[in-house]
Formats: sequence, structure tokens, C-alpha cells
Amino acid sequence: MNSKLIGSMAVALLVAGCPQAMDPADSGTAADSGSVDGGSTGSDSGVTSADSGTSDSGTPSDAGVVVDAGVVVDAGVVVDAGLSFRIESPLFDIPGSGELIFCYWFRTPNTEEVMVKAWHSTLSTKIASVGLFFTPTELADAGTVATGACGYAQQNWAFTAWQGQTGWAFPSDDGAGNPVGAPIKAGQAALLVVHLENGNHEAATGQVKIDVEAYAKGTVVTRAEPYVAVNTQLNIPAGGMATATMTCATPVGAKFTWLSTYTHKLATQTTVKDGASATVFSSTNWTAPGAQINASAPFTTFTTNQAKLECEYSNGSQHVVHAGDSLDDENCVLLGYSFPATKASLCVNGFVLP
Repeated sequence: MNSKLIGSMAVALLVAGCPQAMDPADSGTAADSGSVDGGSTGSDSGVTSADSGTSDSGTPSDAGVVVDAGVVVDAGVVVDAGLSFRIESPLFDIPGSGELIFCYWFRTPNTEEVMVKAWHSTLSTKIASVGLFFTPTELADAGTVATGACGYAQQNWAFTAWQGQTGWAFPSDDGAGNPVGAPIKAGQAALLVVHLENGNHEAATGQVKIDVEAYAKGTVVTRAEPYVAVNTQLNIPAGGMATATMTCATPVGAKFTWLSTYTHKLATQTTVKDGASATVFSSTNWTAPGAQINASAPFTTFTTNQAKLECEYSNGSQHVVHAGDSLDDENCVLLGYSFPATKASLCVNGFVLP
């Protein structure tokens, strides 16, 4: 998945990074400049050594949703007879020994707001990962497919899947007897960001299918919303190693049902901590980092109301690497869903945006 910072209060940030205007100068040092301490948001700086912690890759559960073939509408979206529906991309052409990012814009077919009960993803073998994003406005005509950077609002990230992951469900009980779910507006403008890899010399095709299982009408659902934290101040020296560290405030009382990280190929380990010490999530696999999934209580919580994200890198190239929109650039992103919530949360360089 590629990304870049589009800017202003409606900060539009790609999962893969931000524009060079946001990057520090090529100092050739391992230190991340971090960001100025923003009070309760708290922002660490400099280079640290991440605790190894324990790596909980999670076991993504099959959401179990079965979607009727229904009717194909609006550039490849397949609709179920009920509130559930399928997002189905067109076939992508992948050149031999190629690696590409495809962007596919569409609108969801639901004619009323639904609450997501579960996600189920099917990725063809040449697809490494996919990200689903809901955009405030239509950034391109529905059905448009392009390669390269895709513009989208980071706070509207909705779902990520990697090769081998089949999906996951929100908790059936929030601890007070109500199920948990996330909203999708009627006819929501949306974007798929698809990372395709083909290690063979022969050309191939790839496709993404995401089944969205929705709660029945009238179900009382506790609302979950995305929590995303992004460190754009990456400075990884040529032929060297670096650790990017950032701390962000989490909503008071928030319970996390899904939590993971996103980086590119220079990353050797990502770690999410509760404050300064207790490890909540850790992964050493950038292509498929897995996720901390809590389908029932006890849910993941940040007792300090501070999430500390650490991304470790090893750069064997002859150039300094920053955050950016190319697969040769890097990223340091925390992705999660928390509840109860009224809106999505986005933290950039230690500052939670309004």
C-alpha cells in the first residue's frame, strides 16, 4: 500500500507515507527527529532500542460470511439480497517478476447505513496485501483503476488484509451484552489499495474480494471506529539501521478489538507498547505482520492512555530512506479499531488531530 500526506485539517495521508515536504533533510543519521511534545499526546524522539516483548501475531478468524452472488453493479461491486454485500475488484494484470500498487475507486452499494459485523477477504495468490479506505468525497470516478500513489484520508482506513488472512469479526459482546460493529454510510465513496507481487517470469492476474457482513436492522450495536497513528519523520541512513519512535494519546477508556502495524520492506520489527514498557503487539514480518485480535473480553487496553509505536529498520541501500509514496520509501503506521467511539482517531507525529 502506498501513501502520501495531502495536507491541511482534512489531512489526507497515504498508508505508505507522505510528501517529501514533510520529510527531514538527508542527515545520514539514524536518529528520528520525532516531534515536539504535545502535552497529553506525548511525542518521543530520537533513537531507541525496542523491547523484544512477545510477538502476538494473532489468528485472524474466518468471518464465516456467505454472500449471495446477487447482481453486479457499479464497476464490480456485488450486492447481497440483504444488508451484507461484496466488494469485488476487477482483474489486475501483473507483469512477470513485477511488483505494483493498484488503486481502485468505487462506491459501496448499500442504500442505507449499515453496521459491519465481520469482514471476509479473498486475495488471489499474487496479491500481497490490500487496504480498504472510505473517502470523504469521491476522489475518482467509480470504476477507475490506476497504478502508483492513491490519495485518501488516512482517518478513513477501514480494513487491511494480507495473503493468507481470511478476515475477522467484531466482538459479539462488548462486555455489557451488546455486539460491536463499525458503520458504513450509504453509497460510501471508497478506495482499494492493492499491493501485487509476481515472483515468476510469466505475467499473471490478481483480484480482491471483500465480503462485508452487516448486522440485521434494529440490532443495538456498540460503535467501533478506526484508530490510526502515523510517523512521517523517518530518516534511515544509507547502509545503516534506525528506530523510529512515536507516542500518541489513545481515547480514555478505549477498548481495542483489532490492532496491527504497517511498514515497507526495510522494517525488521514493529512494536506497540502501553506507555513506555508493556508490549501490546510485536511483529518481525513486514509482509504479513498479523494482528492482535480480541473477539471477546478481556479486550486490549492502554492503561496509560498512551500508545508507543516503534519501527526498526535496516537499510542496505546506498541512499537515505524517508517516509514516502514509493515501495522504495518507508512507513511506520499503527492501525486499529477501538470502542466505544463516536469518530475515527488519527495521530500524526505524536499529535492527535481534531
